[in-house]
Amino acid sequence: MGSDRKGPATGEWERIDRLFQGALEQPVEARRAWVEATCAQEPTLRDAVLELLATDERSERLFDDVARERDAMVAATFENEHSVDLVGKRIGAYRLESLLGTGGMGAVYRAERDDGEFRQTVAIKILPGWATDPQTVARLRAERQFLSGLRHPNITRLLDGGQTGDGYPYLVTEFIDGVPVTDFALDRSLGLRDRIKLFMTVADAVRHAHDQGIVHRDLKPANVLVDREGHPHLLDFGIATLQAGVDGDMTLPRTVTGFSPMTPGYGSPEQQAGQAAGTASDIYQLGLLLYELVTGRRPVPNEPGAPESITRPSLAVRTGQGTAV
Repeated sequence: MGSDRKGPATGEWERIDRLFQGALEQPVEARRAWVEATCAQEPTLRDAVLELLATDERSERLFDDVARERDAMVAATFENEHSVDLVGKRIGAYRLESLLGTGGMGAVYRAERDDGEFRQTVAIKILPGWATDPQTVARLRAERQFLSGLRHPNITRLLDGGQTGDGYPYLVTEFIDGVPVTDFALDRSLGLRDRIKLFMTVADAVRHAHDQGIVHRDLKPANVLVDREGHPHLLDFGIATLQAGVDGDMTLPRTVTGFSPMTPGYGSPEQQAGQAAGTASDIYQLGLLLYELVTGRRPVPNEPGAPESITRPSLAVRTGQGTAV
């Protein structure tokens, strides 16, 4: 036997929804007070909106907890894949000299050409295990053809690529003797104007990649190195992909949805949702990069997905919360 309890009428639900949407536009800490003030004369309406807010907050916390656990598991898995010391090993014509860094998207080594032809210092990135399935290998091989065509003074050139004896894909690029763009700005005590100039140069490099149909997907300070002359270099197209409809004459397997490679804390909303990442994803990451470069800190300083408010870069600078003052 069904319940005789009746919910709000259609018109009442419309009012509740409008107020709920209005509450979501307020800062998190001010939402309850806003609802109570707006619905001061209608306690029933107030309670309905507050109940919706409470449900929404519980859902967000659950989603954030799951996202943080997923990011931690992904990062730990990929870090462990490259815990074996490969220094001294040979890949193709190159001998690995030193480990430059590891992360969710692989391990990067400084290497020297070792085939007796000529001397050359390069950077070699070895991609993690998720990139070893036949479909992904075919996609990476096709994408390398496009990446090799990038010609921009601030994009690190792709020189070579292949697979290690264990089947791990690798990419060979120019070696840039530099530091992450945020470290460079801090070490040189750059003012706001110079930081913006650096960012504009990087943005132009990303634009060139987009013009060629390439989406970087991993824009972050560690992938923008500034050399001793102050020139920024965009590097690490190891998880780059092609824009929709830019296959050219190749049959290119697309990245499947459900898992989108990314660096935890820098992934775009599309990547976090496991969806295909297009140019909008790069633009989102450029926004994160700009914020960090201008203010000297991450937009959300705690764990990715934590319900922290994001201060606008201009406000952070004016109030002294950032370093670019």
